[in-house]
Parts: sequence; C-alpha cells; structure tokens
Amino acid sequence: MNSKEISSNSSENNSEIKKENQIKEMIRKHRILIGCAIIGVACIVIALVIYSNNSRRIQRLQDEYNAAIESYNAAIAEYNSEVERIDSLQAYIEQISDSELPQKADKKQKVSADFETYYANGADISIILQEASQCISDKDSLCAQYNEICVNEYNTMVHSYNEVANQYNSLLEKMAAYNVGDIPDAIVLLEEIKMDNKAILEKWHTLHNFADDVDTVLSQRGDINQKYYDVCLASYNSVIEDYNIVATEYNDLVTRTSVNFIDGMTNKAFVKDEMDIESMKNMSEGELCNSLDSMLSEIEVLVGDYLIALQITNPEQQWVLDKLKKVKDITEVEAVTKSKDPNGLLGKEGGYTACIYFTVKGIDSSKIKGSSVVDKGTDAGGAIEVYETLEYALNRCDYLSQFDGTVLYSGSYVIIGTMVVRTSYKLSNSQQIDLTNDITKEFTNIN
Repeated sequence: MNSKEISSNSSENNSEIKKENQIKEMIRKHRILIGCAIIGVACIVIALVIYSNNSRRIQRLQDEYNAAIESYNAAIAEYNSEVERIDSLQAYIEQISDSELPQKADKKQKVSADFETYYANGADISIILQEASQCISDKDSLCAQYNEICVNEYNTMVHSYNEVANQYNSLLEKMAAYNVGDIPDAIVLLEEIKMDNKAILEKWHTLHNFADDVDTVLSQRGDINQKYYDVCLASYNSVIEDYNIVATEYNDLVTRTSVNFIDGMTNKAFVKDEMDIESMKNMSEGELCNSLDSMLSEIEVLVGDYLIALQITNPEQQWVLDKLKKVKDITEVEAVTKSKDPNGLLGKEGGYTACIYFTVKGIDSSKIKGSSVVDKGTDAGGAIEVYETLEYALNRCDYLSQFDGTVLYSGSYVIIGTMVVRTSYKLSNSQQIDLTNDITKEFTNIN
C-alpha cells in the first residue's frame, strides 16, 4: 500500500471518528436535556404536590376555624338568650316584689369569621374552643341563677301566702269562739318548693310559666285577704244583728214595764249600725275582737236586763211570795183573796192580779189593829200590788199620790216592773228607802 492510500485511509478514519464523536456528543447533550426536563417536571410535580398539600392544610384550618367560630357564636347566642331570660325575670319580679335581686349580667359580643386576620396573627383554634366552652359554662351558671331566683321568689310568695292564711285560720278560730254563725273551712297552707335544676327547667322553662304560678299564688293570697275581711264583716254584723234584736225586744218590753227605779238597769238600748267593708278594712283584728267582746258583753247585760224586766212584769203571786220571804227584814207574808181584800181590787178591771202584805222587824205588828197580816195592811210593814199592765200600776200610784202630805198618807210607793211596792209610814224615810231597795234587789235577782 502506498503512502497515498495510507493517507487516504487515515483521513477517512478520522472523519468517521469525528462523526461518531459528534453523534455521541449530541446523544450526551440530549440526555442532559432530557434529564433536565425530567428534573424540571419532577420539580413542578413536587411543587404542585407541596402547593396542593399546603392549600388543603389551609382549607382544613379555615374549616376548623369557621367551625370553632360557629360554636363560639352559638354558645354566645345561648348565653345572651339566658341573660335576656334573667333580665325579663328580674323585671317581672321588680313589679311584684321588693326582693333583692343579683346584679344583672352583660351580654357577650359575637365574632366574625375573619380567617385571614386570624391566620396572619397565628391564633390558636383551641383558645376559641376553650372560650366557647367557658361561655357554655357561664350560660349554665346563669341558668342555675335563674332557677335559684325563681325558687326564692316563689317561696317568698308562698311564705307571704301562708302568713295571710295563718292569720285567716286564726281569725276563724276566734270567730268560732264568738259563736257568730257559720264559719268557713280553714285554708290549707302551701308548701315551699324544693326541686333540682332539671325539674325547675321543666316547670319554669319560660317566664310565662313562672309568672302564671306566682300570679296564681298572689291571686289566691288576695282572695284570702278578701275572705278575711268578709269573715270580719260578717262576724261583726252578725253580733250587731243579735244585739239589735235583743235591743229591739228590750225597748219594746220597757214600754210595758218600769225599770226607772232599778239601779244599773238599762232604760233604753240604742240600736247599732252595721259596718261596711271599707270601714272594716280600717279595723285591726285586735280592734275587731275588742268590739265583739264589748258588744257581746252589752248583749249579755241587755239579755240579763230583759230577763229581769220580764220577771217583774205581772209576775205570778207565788213568785212574789217566794221572793218576799228572802228579804232579810220581812217577817211574815200573806196574799189577799177575794174574800179578804181590803181594797176590793183583786181581779177587777184596772185592779191588781195579786196583792201580798208583809210585816217587818222594825214595826211591832202586835200593836197594829187586825188579826192577820192582810188585816193589819201596809201599816205593819208594806205590800206588793201586782198589775197586769204598767198603765194600771201608774193609775194606782196616781191614786195614792192624792194622800201625800195628808193624814191619810200610808207610806212610800214606787213602781217596779208592773208592781207597786209600798212601805209603811211608820218607818222612817231612810228605812222606807232601804226596805224598798232590799225588795227591789230580790225581785231583780235572776235565779
């Protein structure tokens, strides 16, 4: 092989080697580009993954935040609702009572869901949840306070009710002792309420429920007050009515008999006026009882006077005889008969229905003319002439008065009931008065 051939072959080989190297360089560059592309894609994928994860985390945080805010605001809404409930309760109680109430609570403010501000400040969601939990706890405390106020106020009303009921029941016992007619039944006392929070919430969940129960107690207490004064009025007027009945009967009787010369006897009973409810409300229970005591005493006295006046009005002869025998200075008694009647008035129109003569210690009856007490007449002591009516007794006194100051004067005379009590002129004036008083005391003695 010649040198030209060797040179030619060598050039061709170099050219091929160069081309091969160029190809290899191109392949290497392509591989680098592909590797860079792959790395770039990987970076993009990684970046996208990181972004996606970060977005989900932020979204999750925002969701958690919004949920926490919602819980917090819901807790505040419940708290503020409880504040409003207590405010309404206290406003109602202030209208009906002087009870001392706790200081009113302030409402809490809701928050807005500003996540970006919250996120930027790096706040902790757990703090919001803790505040929400605290708000619920505060609400529960307010609820317990509401229940406590309700129970205390209701029991205060019950206590007030029972005080009025006890006063009413005590009045009934007193009026029963006065025997003033039909007495109503006693009022059953209310029991104070003792319930746990759950039971109270079920009973008084709203102010309306509580107010209904309290208003019922207040209304019933008002009814008792009215009943109290009704019983007072009925009792007072019942006694007034009884008094007026006795007074009317007595006044009628003393128009037909004489009590003018009887010490301590009522000449005329004055009819009393009934009382109205408004006047009764100005009278205390003590004043009422004092008035009833006074009127019952007056009735008792008036009834006693009535019985006295009744027994000295045209009494039976035997009653007069029995009474005269009890007078200390009277020694003998004897009743006139139709066959032995010095005045001739027994049983006649306008005459006496009975006449009893008597002798007394102060006069020696043996020196008086006559064989019997009747024969000796009033000179030996005196006589009791019984008339059917006061008019007849007055007529007899008018007749006897004709002899006053004359030699025919027979002694003192006075009308007791429808009887003419006569005493002997032989007694001194003071003896005549004393004897008349002794006879009067016995005639007015109820036994």
